[in-house]
Amino acid sequence: VCSLGDVRTTGFAGVRINTKKAWNEGVLALKEAGHRRIAFFLPNWAQGYYEDLEGFYDFLRKHELYDPELICNCPIEYSRVETELKRIMNLNEPPTGAMCTSDFFAMLLMKVASQLKIRIPDQLSVMGYCGDPGGKFLNPPLATVDFHYEEIGKKVIELLARADQWFGKKNVAPPDIVMPHKVVIRESAGIRRVEPLFA
Repeated sequence: VCSLGDVRTTGFAGVRINTKKAWNEGVLALKEAGHRRIAFFLPNWAQGYYEDLEGFYDFLRKHELYDPELICNCPIEYSRVETELKRIMNLNEPPTGAMCTSDFFAMLLMKVASQLKIRIPDQLSVMGYCGDPGGKFLNPPLATVDFHYEEIGKKVIELLARADQWFGKKNVAPPDIVMPHKVVIRESAGIRRVEPLFA
């Protein structure tokens, strides 16, 4: 899977996800479920925005979701995630949802939450990002933005099998394929918050 611009840089075909759109849709799925206090677990960058954290924060401001206290910039390490989760859950207005930079970050967050007796999704809905196949077997099953890795693999094989149609051909641009993604709501985020109705 490549990133935006890789096809132009390398001259080779690419298969990618619109990472910013996928990330934004994951965030908005939590908002649509009634979450107005969403924490973000990030390793100092956001999917699709990468080092442009201000661009991501502008997106959050636009959707009235920005609160610097809910930005958890930390590595995927148990002790750091534990520290951040304790901090945000002890705020006067703790978050009701959490968006994680990957499914693997979300899995660690759920493990830490379980140890801290934080109920998912009742107290904290958790959304992953990437669609790791193992996420559906967790307890509770992990909600995610699914990249459909199997379909990406099939598309890569198809491109290679037809390389004679584009590789090394003058006046033929190498394919730059954007694959679909899908927000998959499972039990870890399978709750609708109604507090906004009474605010």
